[in-house]
Amino acid sequence: MRGSASSDEKLNQFAVDTQTQATFATGALDHTLLLGVDFQRTRNDIDVQFGSARSLNAVAPQYGDESVTPYGSLSAPQ
Repeated sequence: MRGSASSDEKLNQFAVDTQTQATFATGALDHTLLLGVDFQRTRNDIDVQFGSARSLNAVAPQYGDESVTPYGSLSAPQ
């Protein structure tokens, strides 16, 4: 018995990295102030289906046979 698997995947990503710098003095002291925000969000949705396929015949192969019997699926939580 052969196994089969097919999947449909969607990946979304958003990333931002901002920085600001300020220099100032207080009396005889010089200061450099650095502030920033680093944010990243990633979402990956995957739907996978597993199944069985017909056995192969090495002597007389049949190409293009897409008959699959599904026996399970896996979906990422939303």
